[in-house]
Amino acid sequence: MDPLKALFEKQFGKQWSEPVVKNADSSSEAESEPEALGSEPEESSESEEDGPVTAKHTETSSSSVLSSAERRRFMVSGAPKKAGKADKPKKTKEDEEDLKNDLELQRLIEESHILHEQQEFTGADISIGDPMESIGKNRIKILEARLAKAGGKKKAEKMPMAIAKGIKAKAKERSETHRSRAKEAGIVLAHEKKVRKQRVHDRGLKINSVGKSTAHGVSVSQRDIARVQNKTRRRKR
Repeated sequence: MDPLKALFEKQFGKQWSEPVVKNADSSSEAESEPEALGSEPEESSESEEDGPVTAKHTETSSSSVLSSAERRRFMVSGAPKKAGKADKPKKTKEDEEDLKNDLELQRLIEESHILHEQQEFTGADISIGDPMESIGKNRIKILEARLAKAGGKKKAEKMPMAIAKGIKAKAKERSETHRSRAKEAGIVLAHEKKVRKQRVHDRGLKINSVGKSTAHGVSVSQRDIARVQNKTRRRKR
């Protein structure tokens, strides 16, 4: 028997050929073949394990066929809803009132330090309306606090010019000392943006001049000439 043919049948022959009953003669031949080829029996066993695997698809599948009604229902229905997602409860009037009261209570707690200043009420204040409703300066303070909470710009407090300049100078001094200490320690801070003052150029008197002054002289356009000619014609009339 050809040795190459025997080796091929040993590796791939079992996948397509029918099982053959091993006899004593065949076993002796199989033992003699690897010796003739000079291959070890361990390598042949590994090649048998790593050989290709065939799959047979001749068996009939028992898949259930959908009826026309089930198929129509499947095609018409939308995406399935997420499991465990409960519907939101509808808000009632009591819930709205509770929410309104909670907001008023929260606002009262935040503005209690301003309302504490308004301890005494006059007869005019009581006759005007609700005694708990703030009026005057306290009302302005409360409105400013609400605007600041909503994201508005905080209004600067009124103070003398000398005190305001002193506060700015002290803040500048603190920032400079902080930056100098960070520089000595080797810490890199964010770049400080310096505000440049916008200089207003003095353009002289606003006179209806003719032409445009350039480095090479005065350039006069046709539009300027036509404008001057129209003015002279109107004056002659």
